[in-house]
Amino acid sequence: MDLFPEPSNVRNVGVAGHIDHGKTTLTDYILAEGRIIARDLAGKARYLDYWLEEQKRGITMKTTVMSFHVYHNNGMFLINLCDTPGHVDFSGKVSRAFRLVDSVLFVVDAVEGVMAQTESYLKLALKEVAKPILCINKIDRLILELRASETEIFSRLSSIIRRFNELIKKYAPPTVKDRWLVDPRKGNVIFCSAIHGWGFTYDQAMKSGLRFGDLIDMYKMDSSKIRKIFPLGEVLVKTIIEQCPAPNVAQEARVRNLWRGEIPDELLRCSRDGSTIFYVSKAVVEKGRIFVTGRVFAGEVRIGEYMCLNDGKRRRLKNLFVIKASKIETVGSVPAGCIFGAFIDARSGETFA
Repeated sequence: MDLFPEPSNVRNVGVAGHIDHGKTTLTDYILAEGRIIARDLAGKARYLDYWLEEQKRGITMKTTVMSFHVYHNNGMFLINLCDTPGHVDFSGKVSRAFRLVDSVLFVVDAVEGVMAQTESYLKLALKEVAKPILCINKIDRLILELRASETEIFSRLSSIIRRFNELIKKYAPPTVKDRWLVDPRKGNVIFCSAIHGWGFTYDQAMKSGLRFGDLIDMYKMDSSKIRKIFPLGEVLVKTIIEQCPAPNVAQEARVRNLWRGEIPDELLRCSRDGSTIFYVSKAVVEKGRIFVTGRVFAGEVRIGEYMCLNDGKRRRLKNLFVIKASKIETVGSVPAGCIFGAFIDARSGETFA
């Protein structure tokens, strides 16, 4: 297995949304598809909340990155997944995390709808030119708590999609505004219940003849049947691969909006040849050394010295890693389009070349 496939087979995706809308529960199912956790633990493990304080409080307090491989349509893909905090206290971490990714899966509670923090984070993602995908979660609440009818469910979900698109129209760069509007018929909207492990897109529902009235009936009889027909992990991974742009596709539009001055050609093309340029999203102290999480935007990162474009000083990068499961794996180099970990005297938000 090639640890770093071609950029066309790489997906850098974040998961974001308002607090308690189900982001970390949902990411369990993505990780299960990548064989990071067992499928029967998905939705229960809250795997990316590995800090004890997070487990106690039941919220994600930091940004966590996880890299893993999945197979889709006979091809191998590398997914770099960023799970972000939903609480307003950690919005700075979310903003820096969005620089790492090319797309963001926004999780919205079907009952609560688009909340203030959802809007705030969507605005940040669009500012970073990261394509939004909408995942309407907790549809089970509409059925079990509100006892909503089929018409009421349809109306509620339509209003969420409408509100989400209003925000895209308001905040998205003009070059992508119309293309990035979410529409179930485009496949960029997922309807799901993370707690019960099922989810589907419009296309899947049409092919199976499923209606919201059928969901109501299933919950009256045997709700586990829905999970067998529409396993959540499969639809999440399929949507990420098919809807989230690859770095070589996304990067030109992103760089033109984010880079100041003359833009190197290799940066526009996400080329693995030529000069190396990488960005540091997160920096933490580990046993007296600074461990960073970053993304390579051009060239190939290797151990050695790099110029910090923020202050003009040269810093030495040591011990290069990829973050897999509960461990980090040492590697010799990381190419453009990929996310990495390393030891280097850097600060969050710095760019190196």
